[in-house]
Amino acid sequence: MIYIASDHAGIELKAALIQHLAVIGRAVTDEGTVSTDSVDYPDYAQKVARQLFADPSAYGILICGTGTGMSIAANRFSHIRAALCQSAEESQLARAHNDANVLCLGARIVTVDAAIACVDAFLSTEFEGGRHALRTQKLGNNDSLKTLIALEKDAVAFGFDWPNQDMILDQIISECAEIKDAVQKGELPARVQEEISDLLHAVISLCMYSGFDVNETIAIINQKFKGRMAALKAVAAEHGLDSLSGQSFEFMLELWDKAKKRI
Repeated sequence: MIYIASDHAGIELKAALIQHLAVIGRAVTDEGTVSTDSVDYPDYAQKVARQLFADPSAYGILICGTGTGMSIAANRFSHIRAALCQSAEESQLARAHNDANVLCLGARIVTVDAAIACVDAFLSTEFEGGRHALRTQKLGNNDSLKTLIALEKDAVAFGFDWPNQDMILDQIISECAEIKDAVQKGELPARVQEEISDLLHAVISLCMYSGFDVNETIAIINQKFKGRMAALKAVAAEHGLDSLSGQSFEFMLELWDKAKKRI
């Protein structure tokens, strides 16, 4: 399956590529946008990234004005290797050497014929592996979250899965109690850290069991916390404060509640 998406700048090129893919017999799903009304390209990169998370064997095609925005947005997802290409040779090498799974194109940069050549080269080229595999592996060697997600998916595929959400929630409550107990007993930091890791694992399990993309969920956390922190700083400034250091916890909670009401 090929998942394709564009912003408003790439909608005409996207239509041409969808028609070409149909002619050559490739299954394709259009993830939007559907009009020339202005939209934000990261939203559509996220849609394709989400599909490739659920279907790792699939490919993605992302189009914006230059292709740069889409490639930056897509590569923020740990399972995505997006390549911005302008020629068939670049597309071929992106697959052969980098194991790229998403092709990014600039509608204002490449012609329709050049874009079709890029797509054909991308889809017809296999990853060479070998020394290139050693290099692509380093792209994710330090991604502990990606490893945990992969392990969790492997466990589910093996049949080792939770029967329902309530049991996961009970496990989360149990892990919180174990962390509190370890802290109160003055356990070694390594022990407390281990208990916290168990809690994080349970939360990730709940997220995946509920059908949510983990990276997308974390992105929601980041966006929400960013907005609330900006509001908190504004509220603090109204009280003549440029920092909350030294303030009571009760006062900080009071400002936090005021900040949440502003967003």
